Amino acid sequence: MLVYLNGKFLKEEEARISPFDQGFLLGIGLFETMRAYGGKIFALEKHLKRLKDSASFLRIDFPREDLEEILYRVLELNQLKEAYLRVTLTRGEEKSFRN
Repeated sequence: MLVYLNGKFLKEEEARISPFDQGFLLGIGLFETMRAYGGKIFALEKHLKRLKDSASFLRIDFPREDLEEILYRVLELNQLKEAYLRVTLTRGEEKSFRN
């Protein structure tokens, strides 16, 4: 299975999250789970709005305006017509935790 992580499509076994990621260390993050039926993501606009609003509230950068395209590309690359899609956002790696 291919996943999308930090701007790249990767094999699931290659996907790694930094141990210094604020979502991992501090729980600063959010997620949205979506369902695809027949190759279409149900209520996608509502999911994306909720994700963007929540990211803004938590001061997490909303990563891309082309998230819809990325989600559909994940379905296509994995040849899925039906799936659960989970988008997870965090503030990313915190350099000060390395000291």
